Amino acid sequence: TGNKGVVDNQGKIVVPVEFSDVGNYEGPFNWISVSKYNKDQYEMSGFYDEKGNKITEPIYNICGTYSDETNAKSEIFICIERQNGEGRGALDKNGKAILPPDFEDVDFTDSVFKVSKLDRKAEIGGIYNPSCGYLNENGSVLIPLQYLSCSRFSNGLATVLDKHGWKIINKKNEIVKDLANNFESVSQFSHGFSNVGKNGKQGIINTKGEIVVPLIYDYIYHYNDVIQVKKGDKSGIIDASGKIIVPIIYEDVSLSTCKEKVFGKKGEKYTWYNLEGKRLSDNIPISQCYNEEYSMED
Repeated sequence: TGNKGVVDNQGKIVVPVEFSDVGNYEGPFNWISVSKYNKDQYEMSGFYDEKGNKITEPIYNICGTYSDETNAKSEIFICIERQNGEGRGALDKNGKAILPPDFEDVDFTDSVFKVSKLDRKAEIGGIYNPSCGYLNENGSVLIPLQYLSCSRFSNGLATVLDKHGWKIINKKNEIVKDLANNFESVSQFSHGFSNVGKNGKQGIINTKGEIVVPLIYDYIYHYNDVIQVKKGDKSGIIDASGKIIVPIIYEDVSLSTCKEKVFGKKGEKYTWYNLEGKRLSDNIPISQCYNEEYSMED
């Protein structure tokens, strides 16, 4: 028949010989993954444990894992999808679908699921208004799907958009700061800061909604404690207060993996700076960073 299963070292059947494919699940749990074609000829997946106990029927697409990278003790969940890839949800460590695959998008940080789905009752000219909200680790509603857009939570705060504009909220859905229509875009918080945009320019606000870097840049990207910025085709690096560390005159800039210095690049030459903005060396090939005999002195 071509069906597959699993037997133990004594020949006892652990997983029934009835699946199109069987293998070790490459994920956080010691599960055995099984696959079977459904009536629509989609190959769907499920799980057994090592003792042959069925965890879940093969009725999902498996699309990875959800875990809170900021919390090593966080629960880990399995991402599931419907057969056509539309609709996402999550399985817990017991194989329970705490989030059925009914959501357009699912993310997990700060012990909170951010979920969004299209409001099928709000069709206007063929366009659906998206709904976004938050669920706790048990899949219960923490904040209803009432927002047009919402970020992941970070240290208890998230940025959300409703018809009145952007807001910073906490996990009780209390408004920490009403940003109103001050910005056209507001990113999630990272290390206590959020990128904001208006009229094609970007800046940075803190968790109080205060502008700490003015909206004068064309591009902003965070490297932990330092920030890459662009004006036109020129790049530089600033810190979270807006202080310039690397002048905005380079083709490209980056943190180096060598001694936590930053550099600006022109052609094949690199100019190195420390994280306080002190210029260290000019026109040093990046290959010399990895030469153990070469050292840059502050």
